[in-house]
Amino acid sequence: MGFLEELFGVARAGDELPRGVTVRHLRTAYKKRLLEHFAAAFPGRKTVVWDDPDTLIELAVMFPTAAEPYYVVHTIGMSAEPMDLSDLPPRQRYEWLRLAELMLFLPGDWPVDESRWPQHLNDPEDKPAAWPLRLLRLLAALPRKGNTWLGAGHSIPNGAPPHPYAENAPFTGAVLFLPGEKNGPRAVESVKIGGGKRLMLYLVVPVYPQEMAYKLEKGAEALEEKLRGVENGFVADIRRPPAVEQEEEGTE
Repeated sequence: MGFLEELFGVARAGDELPRGVTVRHLRTAYKKRLLEHFAAAFPGRKTVVWDDPDTLIELAVMFPTAAEPYYVVHTIGMSAEPMDLSDLPPRQRYEWLRLAELMLFLPGDWPVDESRWPQHLNDPEDKPAAWPLRLLRLLAALPRKGNTWLGAGHSIPNGAPPHPYAENAPFTGAVLFLPGEKNGPRAVESVKIGGGKRLMLYLVVPVYPQEMAYKLEKGAEALEEKLRGVENGFVADIRRPPAVEQEEEGTE
């Protein structure tokens, strides 16, 4: 069981939360704007949106098209409450980071039974199909439930020690990047929400163990450049080649 599942996935009625953890059940005021923004960025796609009653994080799944044969998935709900930036002095300089949502790209042949959505997310037998969506949903709930924040360059291992998200998945953690021009099939800008403000978007990229080690030693920008050099480097595709070879870890 990973860190996020330990934090969110096994709580039962009557369980006490750790000291300092606050749980709020809020809806984002930006749902309509988010859906419009992604519809404009990826036009002509069928979109399915479903809710999670525990986290209140909705997931919007945008289906592949003939011209763009990949899924686009984004959260709706992480922006319901501004993130806690108390560890970023002085906070006034970083106010634009307080609101964010997450997204990821999935290959066009991603295995899923649409007739069973969203039940398949919590079905252990569907883990090969559901783990990327579970990851996205749990990461989006993390700032609210952990009184913390997420941003570009942050990395989250799957457990301690890190282990694969599913039996068929080689990835043991995730790194967040800006969905810029070279980061994925198509660039996506942040969301204008009025009053000169923007809602940040971060691309969730599942990574191999050696890629995570490389990021921790060399930094997120170094890993970003490596991922740009491999096919589908920013797509949650279990078949993509590693951007970092084992022998590159620790090299100068």
